[in-house]
Amino acid sequence: MFALVLLLPGCASPAKVSPASTPPTTGSTGHEELDKAVERTAEELLQEKSSFVIEPQVELIQPSTATEPPILRYRLGKVHLPALADALPDPFATAVSAHVQRALFQKALGGSAVPPALWTEPLSVFARVERLSVQGGLDADSAQLAKLNQDIEAALAGVDAGLKKHAESLGAIALRDEQDNPLPRGGFPVAIETIPAGGKVRLIKYLTYAKERHRGMTEDQVTWLTLLGKRENLMGRYRYWVTWVDGRGARGTIEVGAAVETITFQPD
Repeated sequence: MFALVLLLPGCASPAKVSPASTPPTTGSTGHEELDKAVERTAEELLQEKSSFVIEPQVELIQPSTATEPPILRYRLGKVHLPALADALPDPFATAVSAHVQRALFQKALGGSAVPPALWTEPLSVFARVERLSVQGGLDADSAQLAKLNQDIEAALAGVDAGLKKHAESLGAIALRDEQDNPLPRGGFPVAIETIPAGGKVRLIKYLTYAKERHRGMTEDQVTWLTLLGKRENLMGRYRYWVTWVDGRGARGTIEVGAAVETITFQPD
């Protein structure tokens, strides 16, 4: 652990920090509004390239000698939902994850030499999971969500089988290389500081915030976690809101991973 994270306006930081945005608030539970909220959140996540969203990759490595077979190296990637949302399984998080994975696979495979016939059907499963998650609403039962998450795993298995079949057609060795480190359940120990001292620091997981804002909750009503200590165990992508007694404040997005040792907040 080595990184000193300073959330200072205009300063570079090893953590991914984004300025605060204000999603439209709506109390609507209609499928159309929920679908828009899912798409908006997923596209924002894709644009900001979260370190908790591992992108799929496909690469054909040609041999150095004529006697060696080529290697099709690939990874399926992953959306680390525990780093993005609380109280899983959650229909909003499931829908966002399905949207993100489908977009990333479309980008990785659409520009490759892998025949579409080998991956378009599995990708259609992601679209179906997103649609059914939205149709089920934010209060879908756990059994339905468990089935949708099983469908996602089946879609990933379908893509995996398609890539192995493609490697076989090329006479290549299929090498799946995920390069994915498991995340600790308890998080990483992080020192929390504010400049000036005395700032009130509140955090909430990224997708939980987006869902609650869609429900029509105001900033004050969102289920913030108020940090009371100078050292906390944290892990994931958070929205933060810091206030000082003089009326100043700071808002934005931060990601906390293994390399983050200290987070220092300063007014915007």
